[in-house]
Amino acid sequence: MKKIIITISLILLLTGCSTTFVYNNIDWWIDWYVDDYVELSKQQQKAFDAALTELHDWHRETQLPEYVNQLISLKEQVNRGITEQELVEHQEAVRVHWKTLMTKAAPEIAKLSKMLTKEQIKDLKGNIEKDNQKKWREFEALSMKEWRKERQDEQIQDLKEWVGKLDDKQKAKINELSLGYQRTFIHWMEYREQWQGVFFDLIDNEQLSKNYVLALSDLMINGRDKYRTDEYLEISNANNKVAQSIMLYQLTNLSSKQKRKFNREIENLIEDLTDLITD
Repeated sequence: MKKIIITISLILLLTGCSTTFVYNNIDWWIDWYVDDYVELSKQQQKAFDAALTELHDWHRETQLPEYVNQLISLKEQVNRGITEQELVEHQEAVRVHWKTLMTKAAPEIAKLSKMLTKEQIKDLKGNIEKDNQKKWREFEALSMKEWRKERQDEQIQDLKEWVGKLDDKQKAKINELSLGYQRTFIHWMEYREQWQGVFFDLIDNEQLSKNYVLALSDLMINGRDKYRTDEYLEISNANNKVAQSIMLYQLTNLSSKQKRKFNREIENLIEDLTDLITD
């Protein structure tokens, strides 16, 4: 995971922006992302906006309170000494949050996708292929040494956002633990391309099957588990354990100043989410 396990995973698109600003303008962020792949007609955009508004309202009302409760629990545990098992439980809770969101959103996305024209599907496929090719080029241009340095820098930078400046001992330990990460790009791209192949098999037909919405919803909700190889799963699990070890080390070795910084960040996030719930 690229952000601190638990907190960053709970909120979409936080980096560089306030929580409330991003959350209240999530429709703009998603529109901006979708435009990179396919241009929607006015009718499609209207249907998309209506579905997103409904999803947004549901998420604000039912999911944000759960995030607040989890953050309150996290803060309490860190301040009295969080355990490895508690950290694992938080990580699992994040997976449940994501699965809940996808279970709600997937059927609506599948219904909206039925509105795409042949030309839009062609453009979508072409843009995704270009994106895949770009990712392969970036991977090939990055040496293993450079990749490891990026992982180490990324871990330290992510932690600094939440606990402030790290001392030399902490940096050294995090750099050491980060060496345990294994590169998963090839496995991830194989999974990604297989997933995309199944998606286009479903949508790129003259006559969509009667079970199209159900099939595409299942792909979005469960495809990650279905199409990742055993080797990919094994490496991903190992990487998760590395991420856990980094988090556990840092959260149990906070200086007084770092703990105050962590508490302020968590309290601000809780306050933002609480404001969003009551907004």
